[in-house]
Amino acid sequence: MQVTLVSRYESLGASLPYPPATVEAAKERLMSQNFDFIGGHYIQAITQDEVMIGVPFTERKRRLQANTVALISYNHPNRGLGDYLAGQITETKPKIHTIGDASGTNGIQAAIHQAANLIRSL
Repeated sequence: MQVTLVSRYESLGASLPYPPATVEAAKERLMSQNFDFIGGHYIQAITQDEVMIGVPFTERKRRLQANTVALISYNHPNRGLGDYLAGQITETKPKIHTIGDASGTNGIQAAIHQAANLIRSL
């Protein structure tokens, strides 16, 4: 499975304390797999088979092919967005998975465990 992470931050782990210990090992594991990071962008639209991303404060846009999209927010349960998307996409009725804070659980460990289980099932 190819994974592309789109972030408004310019680098992976940009807001974590002491990056040499907390970020570098994770980056090494991620980047050695089918993983790409696109920093300094945000999601503009999601369709059945692609995601439109853009650069803040510019007209620049890109399209990424995608058959699965994971929306991740930091310390903000975004259940409303998942519920909205589930109601809007009716053509093939893709499944919306809700994990982490949006599912009513608290804590990063629970979110990581739920995400790992979800990825294994895809």
